[in-house]
Amino acid sequence: MPYKKNLTLDFHALIQNNIDLKLSEHVVLTWAYEAAWDGTLEPLEDDGIRYYCFTPKGFRDGLPTLKIKTDRGIRKIIEKLVKQDLLVPHYNRQGIGAYYAFSPITQKLFKGS
Repeated sequence: MPYKKNLTLDFHALIQNNIDLKLSEHVVLTWAYEAAWDGTLEPLEDDGIRYYCFTPKGFRDGLPTLKIKTDRGIRKIIEKLVKQDLLVPHYNRQGIGAYYAFSPITQKLFKGS
């Protein structure tokens, strides 16, 4: 997957919604959201919810300037986004893999962009 040349980071939306993210976490979330909505990632529809496959390799390829070299580094960021209720893992992770949906909070963050 080719890298994105530009990302729009909305710091104001994070502050307004009282969301505490490191810059790298904000970049990963923004890249994931933009990749999902620009058609880069194919969705998996389940019960009316769109899930997208986010893999460490996909993030590393899409965001080379973050210089995150290990799968564990990316997984830690994804886990934090899940803990903050920004990403929702698919209920059958063992069966289908690393599929996540965007929570209503995340959709609200990107509503204006």
